[in-house]
Amino acid sequence: MGKTRKKERRVVGILLLLVILIVFMVWFGLMANKGQRKQYETIAMDFVSTYDWVSFEIEQKHYKDDIKLWEVHNRVVLHYDGDNSAIFGETLSEDGGRIIKSCYMDKNKYLEINHDNQEITWYDNKKVFWDDYRSYGIAQFVPNIFYFLSYYLYPMQKTMRRGLLNYLVVDVTNQEILTIKDKPYLKFHGVSNTAYSYNRKTGERTPVYDEVDWFVDERTGIMDSVYAVRYPLEYENRKDYVCVRNMSFLNQQWYLDSILDFNNPKYKKYSRYNSENPPLSNSYSNNKIMTNDLLNYPLVKIEGRKTSIAETEGWILLNFWSINCSPCIAHLKELGHEKDSLGYYWLENKGVKIMAINHLSNNAELIASITEKTSTSDITYMANGMGSVINIPSLGYCYLISPNKQIVYETYNLGDYSELLRAKSNYEKTTAK
Repeated sequence: MGKTRKKERRVVGILLLLVILIVFMVWFGLMANKGQRKQYETIAMDFVSTYDWVSFEIEQKHYKDDIKLWEVHNRVVLHYDGDNSAIFGETLSEDGGRIIKSCYMDKNKYLEINHDNQEITWYDNKKVFWDDYRSYGIAQFVPNIFYFLSYYLYPMQKTMRRGLLNYLVVDVTNQEILTIKDKPYLKFHGVSNTAYSYNRKTGERTPVYDEVDWFVDERTGIMDSVYAVRYPLEYENRKDYVCVRNMSFLNQQWYLDSILDFNNPKYKKYSRYNSENPPLSNSYSNNKIMTNDLLNYPLVKIEGRKTSIAETEGWILLNFWSINCSPCIAHLKELGHEKDSLGYYWLENKGVKIMAINHLSNNAELIASITEKTSTSDITYMANGMGSVINIPSLGYCYLISPNKQIVYETYNLGDYSELLRAKSNYEKTTAK
């Protein structure tokens, strides 16, 4: 009996030591991670204490299966000024020569100038409500431009609207010192906070995150590049490379003033909106009229053939997408899988012709690489700038057009097509009377 008890005590003691060891290892790992993140945050704060103004350009390249699909260019101005810090960003065209959108944010306000839609919107940051289709610009501005660049935004976290910047501060799990082209770098590795992918047909939300490497020049504290891989690989092998170019530390107030001067004659035709009266581009379009400009806007096939809505007979589904929209690409893939043995799409068998229109690019090579992999080349059209003749509230937005060229239905979520087909049926019954 005594030997049995001694053996039991010995086993319990060993188990207790193992538990203590595991707890210690977990604690040590957490403390190590906390230390790495603390270093990341410390050098970011040191950067701010050195510079009041920082401006740079961001070049972001998106790869899928190691093929470059799209490239995004942004211009950024940051003013670190305690409680009066400001973030300014511009979304540029693919060639970097045209400003598509200008955005400004400080702790009191958010301003957005949509140059393509000729709209100026002013939001009070303290009163913004989180309706995705009314404050869409606010919700997307910071993530779009700074998705992997929390290093530069972290010092502003406490002076900006809470919620916009929180998830940009990432968990840093380790770091190392290395030399690249004779430059000593601190390479930080971490995982971004979890986001969610939404399947429009099933309603399923899938958690996704990015494993990210940040490269900071050890001598200057300047972060100049980022490499990220998304998990799970829901859109096959997605990778992002982000480079910071043409950094300057000169005072840029003059440039902000030139852009934000709303008395400038160039803004004379721009519509004015606020949080109580948001622009249609941030909500439903409310069935805009099919103008002659829209009906005759040139739609270009990959091989170069041109057509238009006016020349297309029967029911039409306009599906607006972009090469920098992963959910849009996933939807194209879904469309490709819907083809029957004769090559007809499910909606085509219901009497609706699909026109998948890329309205933000005429890069035939990139678009062709996407549509070839999604088997949707036959329904894809290029119409860069079409947003100037029809309101496109969000990427993936759809319009159902009747044979007599009326907008019958619109949605950002096609779902199982039942609502769309119901709208088609109701319209046919009404016009038949």
